[in-house]
Amino acid sequence: ALYSSYGYTQKDIAHLFVAGYGSGMVLGSIVGGLADQYGRKKLCLCYCLCYMFSVSMKHCKNFYMLLLGRVGGGIATSLLFSVFESWLIGAHIEKGLTSSSNKTCNKDEEEKWLAKSFSYSTYGSSLVAIASGVLANVVVENSGKMRPVPILGGNIIYVGGYIAAFDSCLVPLVLCAVLIVCLWGENYGGGVASNTHRDEEIAEHVDLVSVQRRDSGFVKKHSSVCLSDDENVEVEEKSSESLQPSSAKVGLLSGIRTVWNSPPILSICVIASAFEG
Repeated sequence: ALYSSYGYTQKDIAHLFVAGYGSGMVLGSIVGGLADQYGRKKLCLCYCLCYMFSVSMKHCKNFYMLLLGRVGGGIATSLLFSVFESWLIGAHIEKGLTSSSNKTCNKDEEEKWLAKSFSYSTYGSSLVAIASGVLANVVVENSGKMRPVPILGGNIIYVGGYIAAFDSCLVPLVLCAVLIVCLWGENYGGGVASNTHRDEEIAEHVDLVSVQRRDSGFVKKHSSVCLSDDENVEVEEKSSESLQPSSAKVGLLSGIRTVWNSPPILSICVIASAFEG
């Protein structure tokens, strides 16, 4: 309705929605690895900032500004449905409410705490969705028609009407960001904590390759080349870096394997994709 009120055709609106879903699809494949590496709390704050940016772009009538807003909204959607739940599970582990962090916590107790947290979250989200729909309708009816702001030519930035419903999102977004900064602790994925172990495995692999090369006559063939100790260290570091896969690639492959090997998760992905499409 907002884009139609700006005078755009169904084709233009379709392009805007494709940009939003496309950005969410691209980021959704790597957001898990980014959250594990840089911190889930930071990515939750990025969600708030991305959606604030998306809301602010709704005021612009320019097509490319709206397109940027849709991209920001797609990124925010990917963050919303991944990093918040990851942070919640990580917080349970840090508080000793899972069997992996507390030996006295059995599997039933672990499922009890996580199930209770997720049930509260799901029930609360449903109530908030209903209340938000009613509130948005009231806000739109009482904000008057969409009208241009008399700045920058008077026909670029608009307020009121359908835009007011999006502006009302700014209040909970700011409140959410403040609560995250003040009350949440940072947590990371298991891959960050095991970097030392992974580096040791890479070093062992490099040593094994070096032995195999020496046994096959690699050193004899290049015996005329003499490297100093510093150069040897540099060669080993480059070999280690070349053997270590990128976190984005590892996260993407791990996510594909998890979804493919879990029929319930795969069915949920298909249903959600069909519903959003």
